[in-house]
Amino acid sequence: MSSALDTLRSLISVLPDDDQQAVITMFEKLSTSPPTLVPSEREIAAESRDLVRTLNKVLKPQTPPPYKGELDADACQNFIDNQEEYYKVVQLDERQWVQYTALNLREEAKSWWRSCGLTIYSSWDEFKKAFLAFFTPPNAVAAAREALETLRQGKRTVAAYTHDFRRLRRRVPTLDDDTAFHWYMKGLERDTVTNRV
Repeated sequence: MSSALDTLRSLISVLPDDDQQAVITMFEKLSTSPPTLVPSEREIAAESRDLVRTLNKVLKPQTPPPYKGELDADACQNFIDNQEEYYKVVQLDERQWVQYTALNLREEAKSWWRSCGLTIYSSWDEFKKAFLAFFTPPNAVAAAREALETLRQGKRTVAAYTHDFRRLRRRVPTLDDDTAFHWYMKGLERDTVTNRV
């Protein structure tokens, strides 16, 4: 900086002393770097929240479709899964999940909600348990268990067989992993099992 200052002084030497001093003072102010500002934790948190809000506005996650009350094991489980995924993406407090889910019920599902005895202050687990118990057909678990035990790969790809197996497995939450693995392996074609082992 001293060589730049010396060069500046030689250039402004023709100016009156007061003007020379003003130019040098201005040069020194411009030459010094400003102090580094470190944001506080509160400022960082606020900036993070603003960023999340902005991303949510820009990306606009798709609202899950409403549930009308179909007595279908896959449909009601998919509805619950979609609600949970959406609430996690938009970072909705879990204490509000039941309230917002109730707004997404239609027709028979809305009638169930109004008469089920739960409130918007019920826990998500309470809601989910009651919802699935009501909208899952009574024989769905037994039928899925039987279908899992007899499911075979056949001419399907391993990916298609695995997809069907997982879809059925979701309907039998009490099925232990060892039994599920045994049934899965039993359903694979011998060539697939031999090539895997």
